[in-house]
Amino acid sequence: YLLWRSGIGPRAAGLTPKPRFGRDIAPGFGLAAVIGLPGLLFYLVAQGLLFIHLGHGLASLFQSLGLRNHVWWPRISMLARVASVLIFLGYASIPVGVMAGVGRAHAERAKASLVVQDGGKQSAPLASVAKEALK
Repeated sequence: YLLWRSGIGPRAAGLTPKPRFGRDIAPGFGLAAVIGLPGLLFYLVAQGLLFIHLGHGLASLFQSLGLRNHVWWPRISMLARVASVLIFLGYASIPVGVMAGVGRAHAERAKASLVVQDGGKQSAPLASVAKEALK
């Protein structure tokens, strides 16, 4: 889905366009039900809950080391919250950016540099995509 949203598409990434009906259709419908904006919201809520848990675990690590007292605990607790929020923002920035269209111009340049190979079938040579990413 992220390949499609970025403008490259699954075929350009070397994935086959022919579904295997026995194995691909049912999971594909399930995936289609949770992609897009509902999927993004679900992902962000799940990541938010995970990183709340991470902040608590990070603070508890220092408590296990015996640093829970009136001097250190407020600082450790704040540091754990800030660290978990920063990591959450990093993880959330990629899908939000893709949904917002950030990097679409780069994806179009990478798509234009794809080489037609194998009797007219398109495939994405990793070297050209990597070279384009380094520009």
